[in-house]
Amino acid sequence: NELGSTDISYDISLAHFAAIPPEYSSNFNEEYSRNIENSQIFNMTNTYIPIEPMNFLFYLIYNNLDGEGVHGITIDFPPGFFVNSATDIDGLDYNGETGDGAEVSWGFANGNSISPTSTTSIMVNVTIDENQTSPVNIGWFIQGDGSGSAPHEVSGSFTVNPTEDTYFWVTYPNGGETIIPSIPCTLTWDKYGTTDFVKLFITRDNGLNLEVIDEMAENTGEYEFTFNGPLSDECWFAVSTLDESSFDVSDSVFTISAFNVTHPTEGSILSYAATDTLQWIYSGNYEEVQIEFSANNGYSWATLAAQTENNGSFIYTIPGPPSEYCLFRISNIDGDVQNTSSTFTIVDSPVSWLAMENTSGNIAAGEVENIPFTIITDGLVPATYVAVIKVVTSIGQILNIPITLEVYSTIPPSDQYILKQNYPNPFNPFTRIEYDVPIASNIRIKVFNVRGQFVKKLIDEPKEPGRYETYWDGTDNKNRKVSSGVYFYQLESESSTKAKKMILVK
Repeated sequence: NELGSTDISYDISLAHFAAIPPEYSSNFNEEYSRNIENSQIFNMTNTYIPIEPMNFLFYLIYNNLDGEGVHGITIDFPPGFFVNSATDIDGLDYNGETGDGAEVSWGFANGNSISPTSTTSIMVNVTIDENQTSPVNIGWFIQGDGSGSAPHEVSGSFTVNPTEDTYFWVTYPNGGETIIPSIPCTLTWDKYGTTDFVKLFITRDNGLNLEVIDEMAENTGEYEFTFNGPLSDECWFAVSTLDESSFDVSDSVFTISAFNVTHPTEGSILSYAATDTLQWIYSGNYEEVQIEFSANNGYSWATLAAQTENNGSFIYTIPGPPSEYCLFRISNIDGDVQNTSSTFTIVDSPVSWLAMENTSGNIAAGEVENIPFTIITDGLVPATYVAVIKVVTSIGQILNIPITLEVYSTIPPSDQYILKQNYPNPFNPFTRIEYDVPIASNIRIKVFNVRGQFVKKLIDEPKEPGRYETYWDGTDNKNRKVSSGVYFYQLESESSTKAKKMILVK
């Protein structure tokens, strides 16, 4: 204490940076106490990595003794630097600029001025073009709010260099995929650096053991490969430099399975009681499969087909109840090899055989109201139909009235198999096909093109004697739209085969 007996006081605090940058500390009180020249932005990200999004961390250092606040700041990125997002600064809000070479700004009447003495962090997320290989300059600018002494602006720049390291980013399989053995696929990865050759690995046990796919593959970013057994749902793919000093692995596990459900896909919306075709890719190791359905995200399962041909498709009537958490599961007959579809939604379909004249009304206290409804059986094929009439009152009461309709054929069974002409014909996009079955038998209805090539299976199930109908929507067995032209539909039973011609127009 140079003042001898005079008491002094002091405050101690901790920070990552000095409040005043070292280069401004000399003669500070004489030169800088009345302006904002001691303010600047520090860059904490000295190297950049192209291709994948990365965060740039900056610090705004501001200490103005005359009380002038910060009105706004900008950071100007060069072309090749695509700005994705940025964080707000305490008091100054991000103005939302994005895109290639964006000049990102905060404040300028968006938010409040920053206090005269502050240190605050800034995060900007950027994706850098893979062709960027040289040092770049990033400019910055700070504007005061004008309440202090001139100058009220200060600017500068800093240099960021490209990384000298090698980087990889696995893109396929990167987690969640199902790969079928014996079917060729392409392993892919993004890359940065000068490495010409890489090592490729796979693990089937969550990383406990590594299998080398190729010890010296060209670093092209893709590699043709065919997986074989054993099957596993704990697989990872990895790519590395030859000395394994730099590497990347799948973000999460993928599956090697004998089956892969391809329809319904994630987010598909199906209508209850409609006809649909379940589709899957298969390895051919199993001749038959079983198919199960869950409406509660796999908590419980119902069997759709205990034993059906493993041919990649299965025509079925969409089950209920409606749910946003529906799944299909395909497995071998023993159930030890299986694949589950992505989650899809089943919504209720209109009840076409019920009609109500009034769907709302009032009932006085103590009164009884009869609400008539009509059952429409025109066009219904012999079957059991179930519906619910739901009544909701203004006081929150809910009454569900179940309705069951049994439809029997009123047409005497024919003494022969009859395949009727489709209607309409020509058609687009749907047509109806009626047929008669004289005796209980297994019925198959298939569609072929003019070359005799199989297009789609519409029916393959047992039928009791009676008249039936089915529909074709102009798609093939993989639900792809087919071209316009002439097609043939064929009815097959144990003792009869019949065919007719139809025309699809676009």
